[in-house]
Amino acid sequence: MLASALCLRLALAAWSASLPSTHELATGGADPSEPLPLVVALHGRGSSSDSITRTLRSIGLPARVVALDGPRASGLGRAWFHTRLTTRDVAGLERALATEADRVAGTVTRVEATRPTCGRTIVVGVSQGGAVGLAYAARHGEHTATVVQMSSWTPPSLRPGTDVTVSVMHGTADRRIPYRRVSRMVDDLRATGTQVDLRTFDGDGHRPSSAGRQALRRAVATAVQAELASEDCRSRRAGALSQSRVSPRASRDAD
Repeated sequence: MLASALCLRLALAAWSASLPSTHELATGGADPSEPLPLVVALHGRGSSSDSITRTLRSIGLPARVVALDGPRASGLGRAWFHTRLTTRDVAGLERALATEADRVAGTVTRVEATRPTCGRTIVVGVSQGGAVGLAYAARHGEHTATVVQMSSWTPPSLRPGTDVTVSVMHGTADRRIPYRRVSRMVDDLRATGTQVDLRTFDGDGHRPSSAGRQALRRAVATAVQAELASEDCRSRRAGALSQSRVSPRASRDAD
């Protein structure tokens, strides 16, 4: 029995070590101890969790933003994988995306087990991060409310179903991921019944412009607002508020 317990602890430690490192903040002046909608933020290749956290810091609504770092070094930042999104090795790209999507799912499970959250998860990503976010929603759509992605694309086998809302943002002058490829992806998603909002930025390249970052924040804020209005968030937050009001009185009565 001791050997089995030791094996279990070692397995849990190995699983935890395999999860991406995170950078967390509560937005909108929220108390981190209260139930908050969970926003999982995934940076692009060569960037980091710090960068995407700065973009989302000012969404202006109470949310729990958990920004993840990719597992691989890339220049001065991190990457989720070394395969390019436009590679001809689609099978290899699908494997890489599925692996990272499941690692993100492990982090979401850990956060939800240790932090008060409410509603379904909102995933936001840029470039590689956007592709991992779409793959996460495709493989774990029952836990996902919205995917907000910019400058990204995924193969047809790793696209969300109709239970997830998708917000797509792309520059018409993107040379890394051509706009026409993303436009076809949007058409395909809509044809399957998935609700997709497409924002086009004329003349923008792969790197998000100031206008693009503002649009990204607005899209995330809209998704957060929808989760705050959900029955799950309203009941959990109301329960937490009631508990906070009762606790001081209970403490005085105990005295």
